[in-house]
Amino acid sequence: MQIGSTSPVVPVYEATSLGRPGALSLRTFLQRLAAEEKQTHAREGAQIAAAEALALLEEAAGARLQLRFFDAVEAGDLTECRNLHAEGASIHACDDQQLSPIHICAQLGHVEVAMWLKSEGAAIDAGANGQVALHFACVHGELPFAKWLVSEGADVNARADNGAMPLHGACQEGHIEVIEWLLEAHQGAILDAADEDGAQPLHAACQEGHLAVVELLCARGANVRATDDDGRGPLHACCVNGHLDVAQRLVELGANADAYDRLGKRPADFAAANGHTEVVEWLEGRAKD
Repeated sequence: MQIGSTSPVVPVYEATSLGRPGALSLRTFLQRLAAEEKQTHAREGAQIAAAEALALLEEAAGARLQLRFFDAVEAGDLTECRNLHAEGASIHACDDQQLSPIHICAQLGHVEVAMWLKSEGAAIDAGANGQVALHFACVHGELPFAKWLVSEGADVNARADNGAMPLHGACQEGHIEVIEWLLEAHQGAILDAADEDGAQPLHAACQEGHLAVVELLCARGANVRATDDDGRGPLHACCVNGHLDVAQRLVELGANADAYDRLGKRPADFAAANGHTEVVEWLEGRAKD
């Protein structure tokens, strides 16, 4: 193309796929144009446009590289991770969910990739969405990954932004093996740790109806009458979602079926509000006994 009748000729961009001798890639064309010595005002404008276009091109190329890197991390492909990192992919960048590669590995249990990431400078205690890698490993039931993290110095009682510990997440999702490991004496997870709302791991297990976890926690000494900051106990928590078997076991273990929270509501009131009539009937029958 030609800019004005008296302006010097600007090199024509030709896609390399055309196979013509001397054809330039878009990146090379823009680099040359942006770097050429200014000759006219029009030429200067072309150079500025080329520089801006080149910046956008580089940004897009970098984004594509990073996306490929995230794909490799998710796949647990260490070789591809190494190759893409050598090309410039960052081990610290976050994906669209604000997760860094180490957190993605924690969710999926990719220990080998995580070990390499750490060797390249990734921090195992880096935060993502208010949590550290051990939170992600425990909530997803990735026990080998959790063990590796702790062997590298991760704190089993690390606090998330909402005050929850890894044990809360494991109890919420019902990962028995992870819970047992966390509660081993040499791990030192705090059985009755409260989050920012005063809820303990037992509350989390009860709310999701994990009876086996409830049995385990209570066998280890969890208090079935422990209350959160709203005065609600584990029985209130399980009644919200209508978990009758859990409610029955909690009462057997000493939970008060007629306990009131700070707003004067009983467990049966929460069950009734959510349409869990079977739970309501059982609790009301229990109260009459």
